[in-house]
Amino acid sequence: MSVRPAAALVVAALLAGAAVATGAVLGTLGLSRLPLWDEAGNLWGAAEVWAAVADGRLLDAAARLNAQDRWPFGFSLALLVPMLLGGGAREAAVVVSAAAFAATAPLLVWAGAEVDRGVRGLLTGAVAGALWLAAPLPRALATVVLRETTGAALSIALLAAWLAARRRGDLGAWRRASLLLLALFFVKSNYALLAGVALALHAALDAGGERRRALLARLRGAVLDSGWRAPARWLALVVAAAGVSLAAGRNPGGLLYGALIVATVALVRAHGRALLSPGILLARWAPPARALVECFAIPVWLWCLSPDPVHPRNLIAFLVNRESTFAGDRLEAALFYPRVLAGQFAPATGLGWTLVALAALGAALGLRRPGPSRGLASAALVGVALVALHPLKEPRFVATVAPAVLLLAARTAGLPLAAAAGRAGPGARGAGAAGLLLALAVAPLALPGATAGRRLEADHRLLTGDAVFRAPLDDLVARVTAPASEEGARVALLGVSNQLSDGLVRWQAWRASGREAPLLRPLRGLDARDPPGEVRARLARWLTKGRPARIVTVRPLARGALAASEDYRRWNAWQGEALAALAADAAWLPRQRRRYPRAGVEITTWVRAPGRG
Repeated sequence: MSVRPAAALVVAALLAGAAVATGAVLGTLGLSRLPLWDEAGNLWGAAEVWAAVADGRLLDAAARLNAQDRWPFGFSLALLVPMLLGGGAREAAVVVSAAAFAATAPLLVWAGAEVDRGVRGLLTGAVAGALWLAAPLPRALATVVLRETTGAALSIALLAAWLAARRRGDLGAWRRASLLLLALFFVKSNYALLAGVALALHAALDAGGERRRALLARLRGAVLDSGWRAPARWLALVVAAAGVSLAAGRNPGGLLYGALIVATVALVRAHGRALLSPGILLARWAPPARALVECFAIPVWLWCLSPDPVHPRNLIAFLVNRESTFAGDRLEAALFYPRVLAGQFAPATGLGWTLVALAALGAALGLRRPGPSRGLASAALVGVALVALHPLKEPRFVATVAPAVLLLAARTAGLPLAAAAGRAGPGARGAGAAGLLLALAVAPLALPGATAGRRLEADHRLLTGDAVFRAPLDDLVARVTAPASEEGARVALLGVSNQLSDGLVRWQAWRASGREAPLLRPLRGLDARDPPGEVRARLARWLTKGRPARIVTVRPLARGALAASEDYRRWNAWQGEALAALAADAAWLPRQRRRYPRAGVEITTWVRAPGRG
């Protein structure tokens, strides 16, 4: 069978399977669940930009986008148009996650065709795409407004574009790959880090021993044998200082920002107006380096020049300032993501462990051989390893790497078939390919149905908040949007949680009133490890700086589910000390206290005591 008919059949089958799987995904929208912390933050990230644009505050809209750095602004832009068309509803925003989930299947076919040219690569990609559509966790992630499915689609597209650029070698192909890396960075920076390290490893391994030694010699010479004014020496010093700062437990973001400002001034002095035409300055550079600088390094460099917020500092804080929530020992920690891949990225656990074993074997074989198979092995192996090294562990964190793992497993499983096909005649190869393609045409339609229903609904419930919190949420929205006695007065919200987050209240208030709630920026940067004195001091500074007209608090009831949840005790229990400090402060008086026993929370409005304004 020739490549074009095979490609048409594979794509048609996967699109049909994607349509069925996406239909099952969108069927969960009728469950009336509430978005949890991360999802609500994503919804509000797009809504706050829309609100500013709708009011004609274009500079404020740009500032809001710029302020999104721990979660960069790319996902907010992706959500903006669907939310505009859907009136800001969560159901409209979910379309982005569902579309990215569906698009990952044909993108896997593209990546498979880049690893192995011809029908073999199409088959590999089709098998991986069918597995992705049938896997429980990707389908559940497609039901919520999180970044994982978008990151998965962009990650596998980047791998395919990278392999295509290495095959073609022209500047246009390298620019496409670099732009995908840029998009991945602005969706979530750690996704770009995972992909970038993997692709850098592939390039280094494929370069060969002699080229690597020559490059290292040039770098060593640039750092050690050059004068003190040489950029390479200063760059090495900055990197070393940043490493020492990280090892000492300090954030080197301020140091990196200062070095970036100095480097920008030096570039402007050295090249002046020529910087407005970087293509001229980079004309003699090799296509990969030129494309990476033009389409990735320059945009990220310009974004990092922001003085408020300082993006390097906040990005590093996001990447490293997390303690482990994993209670198991080292062996359990090492097996966490293999278990996730086996149990949640395959239609059945037994098949999942087979896929994990095949992927491990494929990584061992692929890293030994130069070429596209090494790139695929690097993407899967490095991605899983880097995710596993991070102390905070959640099943969804490996979602952006899972497509490469599935593709690697599918390719490894097909190696014996490929060897047999090489010994068979053209007729037998054509008949075998046609039979496999026919099976794949049915598989995407059958597999999602086999794992749909109760499993999808149960997984969706794990990723969303219970509808029992809707009544206290409506109460919170009414309180924070109530008119204040003085113009421009602000409201402070204290006691937020995963179920009733600041982002959820802001997004719901905007939907209910058509305007942005006058809330202070939330009190952040505290956790259960901080001493009571630090919590009280931070609360006092927050209230002094914000000068709210009233405070709305959410207190978990002693025997309620919220107070008993591990998530609340881990990340938000410090707010108990803040609420106690507020109750002991004679400057504030409680009003409108109301309990919600089913949700396990008490909501109170606090007003300033007479003469304490």
